[in-house]
Amino acid sequence: MSCPARKAVCLSDLIAGETGQWRIIITDQDDIAVNVTGATIEFRLTARSIVAASLTVGSGIQVINGPAGEILATLPTANLNAWQYEVHLITTDTGGRTHITPASLRILPKPTSAQ
Repeated sequence: MSCPARKAVCLSDLIAGETGQWRIIITDQDDIAVNVTGATIEFRLTARSIVAASLTVGSGIQVINGPAGEILATLPTANLNAWQYEVHLITTDTGGRTHITPASLRILPKPTSAQ
C-alpha cells in the first residue's frame, strides 16, 4: 500500500485479474468530509498520462453515506496491465466545488505456477 501524499487515499495493491474494492471517505483540504449527495464523482486511473480506467457513480462507484462523504469504489482489473497507476478521485459537489484526491495503485503481475 502506498500513498503519494499525506492527504491521499491509500489503496492496497492488487494482482492482475483481481477486483479491488475500497471504502473511501472524500474530504476537503482541511480533512473535513465532503457531502457527496448528488455529486459527480470519478475515480480515474492513468498510466503515463493516458486514462486506463474510469469509474463513476452507478458504474463502479456507489455512494454509501452521502453526507459523510463515504463511497465504495469497485475496480475489476481484468483489462488492466500490471503497472503503477496514478489515481485521481475527482468530486464535484452540488455547489460546483471540485475536490481532487490523489492516490496510487499498483497492479502486480499474476503469479505463474512453476512446473
